[in-house]
Amino acid sequence: MMKGTPRPGPTNHIKPVMFTNGIVELITWFSEHLSGLGSIASILGLVITVFVFFKIRRLYARLLFIARVPEHIKQLQAYRSRITKQLQNFDESLEETRIELAECEATLKSLKYKLRGDMRKSVVELTKLIANQRYSLTRHSKHEVHKIYAELAMVIQSLRELQKDERWRD
Repeated sequence: MMKGTPRPGPTNHIKPVMFTNGIVELITWFSEHLSGLGSIASILGLVITVFVFFKIRRLYARLLFIARVPEHIKQLQAYRSRITKQLQNFDESLEETRIELAECEATLKSLKYKLRGDMRKSVVELTKLIANQRYSLTRHSKHEVHKIYAELAMVIQSLRELQKDERWRD
């Protein structure tokens, strides 16, 4: 071989046209597929956001339950105790009983938002029972007030049990 003549064989330099075509193909491929990946990522982000929202809401409800239900139980026990005393002199304590039932109803209304399921239904039913009887109390309503007292005792005990069970929830 002569000096100055190029050697046959592979060359080490890339032709500019091939390089440019590869970049264009790569950009085209990304633009076609990235929009699909972006859509999937957006949907996945929405699903995760909704999941986190409901978990936080559930956690808030549980913390509210843990913090406030013991106070509600104490209040309901006090109402039950005072209703017991008023039942002994029912004819003379009609107005006090009416006031006691109104306060108990307000506590139950506050409590129902911290509960769910059957316990919430029980509280709602007791609230309705109190609301119906409170306005129509007469000297002959002692039996109805006994019924309210019994339902109140059941709700208090159910709340105690629910409070114990709450320690073992996830």
